[in-house]
Amino acid sequence: MEVTTIEARALKLLDLIAEERRPCKRCNAPIWMVRHTNGKLAPYTADLTNHFVNCPNANEFRRK
Repeated sequence: MEVTTIEARALKLLDLIAEERRPCKRCNAPIWMVRHTNGKLAPYTADLTNHFVNCPNANEFRRK
C-alpha cells in the first residue's frame, strides 16, 4: 500500500471521528480534536499522533 493511500485514509478517519478541525493556537499546525472515552478532547495531527507529542510549544499547554 502506498504511503499517500495510508495518509489519505488517516485523514478520512480523522475527519469522521473529530469534533473539530482547526489550526493549533501556538504553532498553527492543522489539528483534529478527538473526544476520548473519558470525555476529554485531545488534539491529533494528520499522522494520527497526539499533537502534544510533536508540538514545539507543548509546554505552554500544560497546567501548572
